[in-house]
Amino acid sequence: MNTPSSLWPAALPKWRTLAMVALAGFTICGGSKAADALPAKDDVLKAMVLANNHFMAKWPTPGCSDCLPGKRPSNIWTRAVYFEGALALYRINKDPAIRDYAEGWGSFHEWGFRKGDVTQNPDDQCAGQAYIELYQLDDTHKEKLEHIRANLENWTNQPKLDYYTWIDTLQMSMPCFAKLGVLDNNKAYFDKMYALYDYSKTTLGLYNSEDHLWWRDAKFKPPFTTPGGKNCYWSRGNGWVIAALVRTLDVLPPDDPHYAEYLKIFKDMSAALLALQRDDGFWNVSLADPNDFGGPETTGTSLFIFGMAWGINKGHLPA
Repeated sequence: MNTPSSLWPAALPKWRTLAMVALAGFTICGGSKAADALPAKDDVLKAMVLANNHFMAKWPTPGCSDCLPGKRPSNIWTRAVYFEGALALYRINKDPAIRDYAEGWGSFHEWGFRKGDVTQNPDDQCAGQAYIELYQLDDTHKEKLEHIRANLENWTNQPKLDYYTWIDTLQMSMPCFAKLGVLDNNKAYFDKMYALYDYSKTTLGLYNSEDHLWWRDAKFKPPFTTPGGKNCYWSRGNGWVIAALVRTLDVLPPDDPHYAEYLKIFKDMSAALLALQRDDGFWNVSLADPNDFGGPETTGTSLFIFGMAWGINKGHLPA
């Protein structure tokens, strides 16, 4: 989803925000910290269906990222993350049109990736998450796993660790390793996933263990600061980390030796983020500096809501 050299504008197109809003589902939605009541679940579901139906109608062609001639293919992070949300919505309402739309996208790309099985870009690999989920809905079509398995084998069987050099990549890649590792009962995928994660967190030092937030990449570590002299933590990027942890923890066996560490980082981040929430319920683009690209930001907010809703439902966070 992915590599701006600095903070992005405040909002992605609404269809991309839909992806993580749908993942949040109708458990927790919007509102301020002082709100006494949440919207009715049925009302939230209707809004998600309305937005998703609009997207499917406006972009019926599965072949490119924005369905204009000459643009990037859609089997990269942009459309892949949309399908994470769309398939989450499908699991709620079982609308066959959603599944057919996702199947058409995967089939169009022959369940493969931009730059093929040997791609070393997590943005390409992200499509594998949807491929795996679609296989789980119908496990008679093993071709859906052929390319994601080959790609993960390539990554697992070489010493290279510097894949996650910007924090968005954790969400694009980690759930692929976790999901296929469970499906194939292959612990080597879990081990490689942790090695890649730890390289980003520890070797590159992108996680600040004092603030419990992540710098987007090495360019944003100190001495870099915002114009107001504060640490620069990108809302959407930290949202990707929350999503990575949640989508990994949701399937990773609890006896994995690194499960507890992932869970601790998730809980520490959630507490840090709660302290930075705006009075209107949103988060700022630059989490620690409300004057740096000021105003509410939607995608990070949706990702944080998704993560916290999961944490509450699983008993890891207090409601």
